[in-house]
Amino acid sequence: MEKQIFDWINRIANPTLDSGFALITGTYFLIPMLIGLIIFVNRWHIKEDVFTKLIYLIPIGLVVVSTVLVTTAMKETIDAERPCKTMEDIHVVFCKESNSFPSRHTAIAFTALPFIWYARRYFIPLFIYAGIIGFGMVYLGVHYPHDIIAGLMIGYLIGYLFLLKNNWIIGTSQKIKEEIIGHKTLK
Repeated sequence: MEKQIFDWINRIANPTLDSGFALITGTYFLIPMLIGLIIFVNRWHIKEDVFTKLIYLIPIGLVVVSTVLVTTAMKETIDAERPCKTMEDIHVVFCKESNSFPSRHTAIAFTALPFIWYARRYFIPLFIYAGIIGFGMVYLGVHYPHDIIAGLMIGYLIGYLFLLKNNWIIGTSQKIKEEIIGHKTLK
């Protein structure tokens, strides 16, 4: 079944889609995460100094770093070859040297979504956009569908776990800030 899904997605082959998916997955795969950051920080309508506003970015920064570390460790441990290296007669726009499983781009694209779950009007379009990133990775021939599903689950799970600890991370960061600067500005 996975082979049929891969073939169906990969064989669409169109020069416009080649350029579009190469651009989206190569340069703009961070858009869901960046928009998630903006929505998350604006949720609190922070009217404090820049340093205080930056504290609210710490959880998402930690989410991204954690997602990169987890997916990189998995890629190195599992050592799965990419379809562009193992399959013949497929549409390949470019091929990467790193291992295939899981999709790091997809994981990062999905990692900030738990932080904006409450903002449904943003969540759905960003979920779709992150899904397009995963779809594009299969289209380009650099990932299998199971790599994308694993990336989605890993990214969303890591984001969710950090969301659960969000208040603790911000509170701890505030205490560190107070010790460094010597005054309270977060409420």
